[in-house]
This record gives sequence, structure tokens and C-alpha cells, in this order.
Amino acid sequence: MRYRQSDSMPFLKPGTLITAIIFLFMGIFFGPSYSHAATETALVDKLIGKIVYQRPDGIYMITVGEKSPQHLLNYGTNPRWSPNGKQIAFVHGNAILILTVKDGTVKQLATASKAKALCFFPDGKSVIFTDDKLLRRVDIKSRKIKTLLQGEQFYEVDIAKDGKRLTATVRGLTGFKVRIYDLQSNSNHTVSRGCSASISPDGSKVTVNGGKHRILHIHQWDSLKKIGQIHAPTGKQFDNQLWSNSPQWLVSTTEGKRRDLFLHHINSDSSFQITTSGDCDRGDLYVSRMLP
Repeated sequence: MRYRQSDSMPFLKPGTLITAIIFLFMGIFFGPSYSHAATETALVDKLIGKIVYQRPDGIYMITVGEKSPQHLLNYGTNPRWSPNGKQIAFVHGNAILILTVKDGTVKQLATASKAKALCFFPDGKSVIFTDDKLLRRVDIKSRKIKTLLQGEQFYEVDIAKDGKRLTATVRGLTGFKVRIYDLQSNSNHTVSRGCSASISPDGSKVTVNGGKHRILHIHQWDSLKKIGQIHAPTGKQFDNQLWSNSPQWLVSTTEGKRRDLFLHHINSDSSFQITTSGDCDRGDLYVSRMLP
């Protein structure tokens, strides 16, 4: 609501009137953001989890609620959590590697001709990785490799907990698009043009980053229809969104001169900034539990 000068609080003195107007405009312009920030803080304070991500000098991990990250490795990109949160798979050049967080040991699983992204298979015993126009799966123990899909340039990959539903960002003649694959029935469909393919833990929903990178669309797996959306943090664009192991949380990277990680609570469409160094990307959130 805005007051006209002729009929707003005529009994106030000029100086008092100016002060009242200043506070009124502060309430209009800043009130909602303060309220929203309080909501964000209340939500994220209940989250017990950790985020692994990349920076130019390697792979980092930060616990939600803490300010200082841990530098795990001085190399590596596209880190992804294992289902139990104890290991991290990542890419280094064209090598597919796995890091055990507790003791810091690194093991090479495979070499690709053109590696970009990966994710753990839900049982934690193998890793799926992109290899140009191939999508492959390597067994962690035996290091045996088999091809899951082929024919398209794969850029991102994510899989549901049942190990049957998989989504990927692929690139064709018309640009990037998000596709879904039913590994059990060998069927596949294009969801939409866009990127940032990720899937909810139960496999019922898929994400697609909008063309202007200000809205992340959520599509239903069965119908492919848009059923929800997540907005970028105020005044920013975002990319490389990834659903966590929790149905309520995903992580994104802001774009521009400074690239930092934000957590997004899906039901409330609220966001919370996690990093401040301005050079972060490809975050993956592992949720241990939510406080009541």
C-alpha cells in the first residue's frame, strides 16, 4: 500500500512525516526479504549434511552451517557422493576416480576417451560415467566396464534410488536437452530443451534448467508435464542444479563474475548461500538427516 501525501497522516509534523515515509519504504522494499531470510535460516538450521564441490584448485567439502571448507584434493572435477556419504567419485582429465573421505585414499576405476560427468549406482558398488556418445558403468571392485547407453553426446547424468530410472543432459543438432531413460524397459523420452538434468530420489520428478537460467522447471517423469519450479536467488542466474539424496533439497551454482553454491528447499522455493569464495561449481549435497 502507498499513501498519497495529501491524505496520509495529516497530524504529523514535517520531520516526523519524513521519518514515517522512510520507514514505510523500508518496510516495502526490505521487509519481505528479511522475512524470507528468516525462513531460509530456519529451514537450513534443521539440515544436517555436507556438500562436495569443485574449485579451480581441486575438490572441497563443506558441512552445512559451517564457514570453513575442507580442501580434499588439489585436482578433480564433477565430484559426486556415494549413497552412504563415505566416498566421492570424480573426474580428472579423462580418468574416473573414487576418493574414500575417511582416509583420503584415491583409486582409479576407468579411463574414458572424453569424460565429463558421473554418478554412483544406487547400490554403491559401481559408478556410471559419460564417455562422449557413450554412457558406461564401471564396477568398483573388479573395474569391469559395460556400456549402458550410446548414440548421443552425454554431458550430465543422474539416477534414481531404484537403479531403473536415469536422466541425462545430451547435446544434439538443436542444442542441449534433458532426456529420461528407463533402463528396465529400454525406453527413452525427451523431457524438454535445456540442461541440468537431475532426478528426485524416488524417480518421480526430473529437473530442467530454463533458457534464461532464472527458473529450474520440475517435470513429472510419467507425463513429462511441468509440475513445479525453483527460482534463482534474487537478482542472479543459476546453473548446474543437482537434486540431493533428500526429496526436499537441491544445490545450484550462481552464474556471473562470482560463482557460488546455494541450497534450495524445494517445497518453499527458498534458497540459502553456502560458499563465498566466488569460484565454486558442481556441488553435490548429501543429507544425513533433518532435525524435527
